[in-house]
Amino acid sequence: MENSKIEWTHHTFNSWIGCAHNSPGCLNCYAEAMMDKRYHRVKWGKDGTRSRTSESYWKQPHKWNRKAAERGVTETVFCASLADVFEDRDDLINWRLDLFDEVIEKTPNLIWLLLTKRVDVAAKFLQFRQVPSQVWLGQSICTQRESDVVIPKLAKLQKKVGGIFLSCEPLLEPLDLSALPANWCITGGESGPSARPCDVTWIRSIRDQCKSAEIPVFIKQLGSKPVGVPKLRSAKGGDAEEWPQDLRVREFPVFG
Repeated sequence: MENSKIEWTHHTFNSWIGCAHNSPGCLNCYAEAMMDKRYHRVKWGKDGTRSRTSESYWKQPHKWNRKAAERGVTETVFCASLADVFEDRDDLINWRLDLFDEVIEKTPNLIWLLLTKRVDVAAKFLQFRQVPSQVWLGQSICTQRESDVVIPKLAKLQKKVGGIFLSCEPLLEPLDLSALPANWCITGGESGPSARPCDVTWIRSIRDQCKSAEIPVFIKQLGSKPVGVPKLRSAKGGDAEEWPQDLRVREFPVFG
């Protein structure tokens, strides 16, 4: 998707569609609700189906890269919003190789933000592969238990990629991100009709921890059920103009 509706990226790209729950944050997955329950494009879950996107769609990043090169800029691509690049399935191995060999390697003016909930699989993939410096590895973290398990693993991968980022969304509880091995942190509350509450003090804590560690932080949304602020008009709590002034923090790292 060119000019993504996701506030923290220029573009969104899905090399395939489909995933399986792997975190407490997956409970109310918007991608599952849309692509499985609504459109019946795939069957979600460990034993479900995965659908590779079209050949013409796979050409879009090359177009974005050409346009960025013509302007002398780099642009970001979030991959993937409807899947997990590092889901551990045999039928995804070749598709993942195609993504790296045919797209990422050939689009030097695009910063690839690869967000996963499976850092172990990412580590195995990166162990014997040198990837371009424009590849950033992101990990979703929603609970302290996830943070305690994942952060040490991310620290070991810092030299393998251009950057490390965290997506603390949906933020389900307060997080201690001590010794955070990240170049960027995105956070926000859960949205949707079944959203779980998000106390804005949790968001403030992440903001403060990132500030102390000199890590850029991007507060995406307060969620559909924010605690600690007056009722918001935005269904997702994503209109920053409605937020308290101190929460209007949307910082970006220097990509390079």
